[in-house]
Amino acid sequence: MGNTRRFFTAAVAAFMAAALWPAAPAAADPSCPPSHHCGFVLGIGSDRHAFFNSDPDFRDNYFPSGVTVDNNIQSASNSSSGNYRSVYYYGYNYSNYNFCVNPGGRVESWELSNNGVRGDYIGQADESGSLRMIVGASAACFS
Repeated sequence: MGNTRRFFTAAVAAFMAAALWPAAPAAADPSCPPSHHCGFVLGIGSDRHAFFNSDPDFRDNYFPSGVTVDNNIQSASNSSSGNYRSVYYYGYNYSNYNFCVNPGGRVESWELSNNGVRGDYIGQADESGSLRMIVGASAACFS
């Protein structure tokens, strides 16, 4: 009986320690630097723009190739270390929700709807004009 009680006590202690142990920070894709939110011109790993903070207007941002970020994000990943989800909006100044990516998550270009026309607010790919970081994950976001 003593061995059973010790085993049970040890199992409960191990479970409690695991439940209270802090989770590791989220890490998405190696192609997105830690603590950043990345938008890609094509698929994950293609030409990227890394955001550290929210950005109300993509018109002054460019991919390394010189292509504007505005209405040109086809995939995204989130390497937030502070539990921030990436929320992309069709319009500037965070107007008209488009899609979001949870901390540690990503969305590939084939997962976003796309009608092939940039900036017409139809579909999700090639439509974003701003990005806001919001604390916490959401069931509505890509993971």
